[in-house]
Amino acid sequence: MIYSVNFPLNVAGVRGVIARAFTFVDIIKNLIESVPGAEGLLTISGLKEGLHAAQYFKSIMPINDSNYASVLEEFYRAAGWGILEIECNPKTYEGKIIVKDSFIADVYGSSDQPVCIFMSGYFAGYLTDYFGKDISVREVSCKGTGNNVCEHMISLAPSAQSRNSS
Repeated sequence: MIYSVNFPLNVAGVRGVIARAFTFVDIIKNLIESVPGAEGLLTISGLKEGLHAAQYFKSIMPINDSNYASVLEEFYRAAGWGILEIECNPKTYEGKIIVKDSFIADVYGSSDQPVCIFMSGYFAGYLTDYFGKDISVREVSCKGTGNNVCEHMISLAPSAQSRNSS
């Protein structure tokens, strides 16, 4: 039961809705089962949401190297998405994000592949906007595949020039 919310609900500066985690995960499962390239679609969707979130957070508070991670950690916890531990060097753009109690992995169930693709995209979008550099995030370990937590690796995305020269 929902006790009280303001209407319309505002989440990170735009209208939000409250949905059960099962609803979100059902959408993800249906995409993966029915749409070729669904992983790319989920990554891009997450990327756009992470970009929007970072832009909103910057519009309402100063974001800097001492708080960019804690702002994201607080948002994830408040939204019920999971508990984050972020380690990222703002000079090398390398690090990792541990997600405990990922709502996606907890509800998705057992899988042969990591299932938190949307979250990887979200992290990449948030960090790309904050750092002003193209950041790549990929899930390397997932609770859905039997691990205790989900782990996402952060790195500087290869530039278009270096991808074309290989």
